[in-house]
Amino acid sequence: MYNYDFNNEKVLFEKPNTLVKINENTYYLNVLITESNILLFKDLNRDFVKQKSLGVFVSSEYELVKSISLKDLNYKCVEEDTIINNEEIVLYDVRLDKVIN
Repeated sequence: MYNYDFNNEKVLFEKPNTLVKINENTYYLNVLITESNILLFKDLNRDFVKQKSLGVFVSSEYELVKSISLKDLNYKCVEEDTIINNEEIVLYDVRLDKVIN
């Protein structure tokens, strides 16, 4: 369950467990691209893998880490990655130009 009010925005693209660099830190995040934003979510229950393997069901809950407006977005695609705002954010294995164009 995503902790975000989508306000009837259509989700154009979703990729779970995506390697994302924000500033100098690297995370595995879920990437959602809507009609107006790039949304980066963190799985709050990701650390409960051991419990999941023991048969205890832990429902995923996602917290918004960063929201980036597509309006006037500065990005470039290099090979299969997207670099946003001069390397402030890198979405690995996500080609933004194939999603929003």
